Amino acid sequence: KQKTAYEISACLVGSEMCIRDSPIVDFTAFDEQIKLSARKSGQWCFDAIKELNSRVESTLFNDSKGAKALREQFGAHGLTNTEFLWFFSDIFVELIQYGARRELCNALKDQSHDVRLEWLSKNYQRVIRPQDYGTYFLANETYDHERNGRQWMYQQCSQFGWMQTAPIDDRTSMRSKLVNLDFYRSCLLYTSDAADDLLC
Repeated sequence: KQKTAYEISACLVGSEMCIRDSPIVDFTAFDEQIKLSARKSGQWCFDAIKELNSRVESTLFNDSKGAKALREQFGAHGLTNTEFLWFFSDIFVELIQYGARRELCNALKDQSHDVRLEWLSKNYQRVIRPQDYGTYFLANETYDHERNGRQWMYQQCSQFGWMQTAPIDDRTSMRSKLVNLDFYRSCLLYTSDAADDLLC
């Protein structure tokens, strides 16, 4: 039986995440749920998200000028290609998770790739910051209560798991398959149970 937050520790009750008695490390079910949520607006919404991620991945790895322009458009200069893919997929995840699914899907509907990118570049700041996705940022141990990316990653890898990876079935994934456990391992010190600390 899964323990409740109170059974684990009363101080955990305020956490925004569900509390489990063991971490889910390879958390593909998260993207599967995001797909189901996006499809409430119609299959076309999920398809648009998937197409955007696919085209952005292709640009990052095959078009150096286009990759530079993407980083400038999203203020993500310090991110590697795979870090950018992690950040980019989380734009959709966070908007859907925090109640903006209809707005997101409506903004994507029947629009060109460039118009969709423009909308995303103007709206992602509501939910995430690219700096929270870069190992250069996560390596900074300076305390700043406005920046919690490092603390969140440590909590994720030492207590929760929740490494949001692409499902094996490509039809259910909107995230790049490059955002996988190997990617997380490149940034985290990983053990068989859960990661204990940051490598970077």
